[in-house]
Amino acid sequence: MRSLRLLPNRAGIARRAPAGVMALVLAGLLVAACGSGGNGKTATSNGATATTSSAAATTTPSNTGAPTSAGSQSSKWKLATLTDTHLLNDVSCASRSLCVAVDSGGNALTSSDPLGGASSWTSSDVDGTKNINAVSCPTTTMCVAVDNSGNALISSDPGGAAPTWKATDIDASNDVVGVSCPSAALCVAVDKSGNVLTSADPKGGASAWKSVGADGTNKAFSAVACANASLCVAGDGSGNLIVSTNPTGSASAWSLLALGGEAGSSPIGAVACPSTSFCAAVVTGGSGDLFTSTDPTGGEGSWTLTSGLLGGVQLVAVACATTSLCVIEDESTDVAASTQPQFGLAGWAIAQAIGSPSHTDGGISCRTTHLCVVVGADDVVASAAP
Repeated sequence: MRSLRLLPNRAGIARRAPAGVMALVLAGLLVAACGSGGNGKTATSNGATATTSSAAATTTPSNTGAPTSAGSQSSKWKLATLTDTHLLNDVSCASRSLCVAVDSGGNALTSSDPLGGASSWTSSDVDGTKNINAVSCPTTTMCVAVDNSGNALISSDPGGAAPTWKATDIDASNDVVGVSCPSAALCVAVDKSGNVLTSADPKGGASAWKSVGADGTNKAFSAVACANASLCVAGDGSGNLIVSTNPTGSASAWSLLALGGEAGSSPIGAVACPSTSFCAAVVTGGSGDLFTSTDPTGGEGSWTLTSGLLGGVQLVAVACATTSLCVIEDESTDVAASTQPQFGLAGWAIAQAIGSPSHTDGGISCRTTHLCVVVGADDVVASAAP
């Protein structure tokens, strides 16, 4: 894992200082050593005080409404270790009865009962040996996945007994790393060459997709999330966010927010936008770093950086069912949840400690407040009450 060099605050970007975090982590480890089994980890409620600093004000949020205690949190999550020999890269749940995960070996794994354990997941080879990077299922009759060879893989029956997936070349041979479909009438994908690919008819073949170069000289997108047709936020490999209120427009419809200096120029690993009034983005390669904003299009100063989440290790994924429920995942598939994600460390608690082998990819889908599914390595962690 790469260490993160935290740079001094730049004007206009708020930053949360993780004061006292290491003391809490050490205390949690001592408790785990005395009373936990398995991998020796235990979930703890994080009561650290988070200080938000900016040029205008300094505030200390209270812990009112913070997540519940360790024991009750961890008991809500169920772990299933699959027999998949490839790494699980992402997951999307169209409903409580359909979740689709994708892996690094060209497989789509589906479940009609994501809380039902390993036996509830079925694997299908849908893309040969290609690496399927991401998947988005806006409805139970449409899923769109993207791979490292420029393809979109589309299914109209992802939950069927023998689902069919059609590969469409939408981006030549470029590595398409992220996709977000807020509805069946809009899908937005991004690649490692700085292109945004959009379609109002994802099932309409290659001609239904449009590509624009939107990442300037950085040319390395890493993730994308769309709240709806009027807000999409993408992240790139230099720690920047690229925002649009008209994602199907030209390249000029996308604005770059240079947040990279604040997070050591580490890549944005994942983005979540449950609404146009809240977005979150994790920094891959960082020290538990998470950007949040209640005004995603408001410029660099509208985004706040929180560090030290999940003990300060690398985060790989984030998902938000609503503005008051977000879940993050680290490189060991450990999970933390928050009902107050905008309040920094004080709003988060470890929900489940898994300890999977280290991985740099993973995914979370929180379709509603009644279902969150987390994937990483060969593990699936799910909860009906995250």
